[in-house]
Amino acid sequence: MTFANECQIRVKWRISRSIASHDVINSDEFASNIPGVKYSLTIYTKLEPTVNGYHQVKVVLNLSMGKTNLIQAAFTVSVKSANAKVTNDFVYSNNSTSFGTLKALGWIKIKAENFLSLAELLWESDDKDITIIVKDEQIKIHKCILCAISPVFKAELNCGMKEAVEKKIEITDFCFKTVKAAINFCYEQDITEFVNEENASELLHFADKYNIKALHDAIQSILIEKLSELNVCKLANISITSNATELRECCICFLVTLAKQSTIIDGIKELKDEIASEIGRRSFVSSCTKNL
Repeated sequence: MTFANECQIRVKWRISRSIASHDVINSDEFASNIPGVKYSLTIYTKLEPTVNGYHQVKVVLNLSMGKTNLIQAAFTVSVKSANAKVTNDFVYSNNSTSFGTLKALGWIKIKAENFLSLAELLWESDDKDITIIVKDEQIKIHKCILCAISPVFKAELNCGMKEAVEKKIEITDFCFKTVKAAINFCYEQDITEFVNEENASELLHFADKYNIKALHDAIQSILIEKLSELNVCKLANISITSNATELRECCICFLVTLAKQSTIIDGIKELKDEIASEIGRRSFVSSCTKNL
């Protein structure tokens, strides 16, 4: 699996007279082909005059970093009407705030959060006080962990209703293996080998339904590492139905890269319209940029 780590950017921005007098003027934000990275321009017009009396205007290239922690940006800002041009080469970090190149220098991997420092010890203990029932099978878990990782389960167990009184939760719309994997994750057990294209949709839906954000993020991270020409279309479709925005972004960027390489992509005809239209839009923008 490879993603684009470099892309050409170009913005041609015409500013109407009606907004030219504003103190701060912001352009639209544009998506790049580096997963999660977006860019925009800001103009600050009301700066103090220079020593020689010239009025100052500041133009800033803004980057939304996504999961990239360093980006090297080489860019030129030019104002045709003023016959002015400034070229810069700058390394952006997560704390940093057009024509040019963006190059990702480092990536941040998503890691599962630690819920309790004693999670692994609790995993081995016999005092689990909540029973989760899935059809004719059941699994035990500590109420404190279940409430900590899921506001949905917390509400069920603290509302005074049947689940709270009997200390039992029945789950009917997910299979036992999915629920067991989710519970294992809550105790910091490694579920990497369990997650695959076949069960990814159900795992993501379970995490989404019960608002288990760390599990949702971790599954996306595992799937992103497993992206390939053979599964990217399937995972892209799954990302739409399960609110998996990080997975969606990486799938789109991966597909754009494959399209540029004229790679045969398995399942391309089954892509959901939302994914296909975004790939087309980014490919069109990239093509227009090259021709400018």
